[in-house]
Amino acid sequence: MTLHDIFRRRWGFKSVTLLASLAIGLGLAEMVVRASNADWRYVKKNLAYCGHVDYLMPDPDPEIVYRLKPDSGALEKSPFGRITVTIDSAGARGVERRAPSPPGVFRIVCVGGSNVFGQALSDGDTWPAQLEDRLNASGAGVSRFEIWERPATRACKWQSPRGGRWSA
Repeated sequence: MTLHDIFRRRWGFKSVTLLASLAIGLGLAEMVVRASNADWRYVKKNLAYCGHVDYLMPDPDPEIVYRLKPDSGALEKSPFGRITVTIDSAGARGVERRAPSPPGVFRIVCVGGSNVFGQALSDGDTWPAQLEDRLNASGAGVSRFEIWERPATRACKWQSPRGGRWSA
């Protein structure tokens, strides 16, 4: 056996042992993080500066990260004064809506990111809420319009449709 063979065997064994130890250690760390919910606690800390952690909850889909928490809300301070945020039982922003729609009601669903959510705006000041008010005031031949706000807060374009798991 040459010196080269001994060196290769020794370092080969050490490399395999190191990689196996690393895989086991990372696996154990992942189990601890999942069991302790530490990842959500870390995200929650980073979102605390926004002031709206009360109406967010973790999403099981790792690409969505978090979504609106049904039956929640907050009264918070924004650059425009104090605002009210209401999340209904289906996880949509605004007042509670019945499904199926009552007779004569025409529904429009707005799906999007923070612009649909109306960050720093009260429930009635978001653009979907203002659109609903204007359509109902216009007398457009429908007894009533309802605009459902289905935002995927702080999401990218590709996350918005995935985050909108609901029925209208």
